[in-house]
Amino acid sequence: MVTGVDIDRNLIDLDRAKTSYPDVKFICEDILSSTKLSHKSFQCIYSCSAFFCFESKEIALKKL
Repeated sequence: MVTGVDIDRNLIDLDRAKTSYPDVKFICEDILSSTKLSHKSFQCIYSCSAFFCFESKEIALKKL
């Protein structure tokens, strides 16, 4: 399963419309204060053009 996370609802809606894969889940939340992801674990985390947005990279990595 793949989980996409973005704070922008418009981008989540665009991604949903563009994907044809049934196992892709999208969550619209701030990754640093997410309640939907805190109990999950992932094999891989990929960030494309987002990591630079975090004020504290160290805190962001710990939260992920």
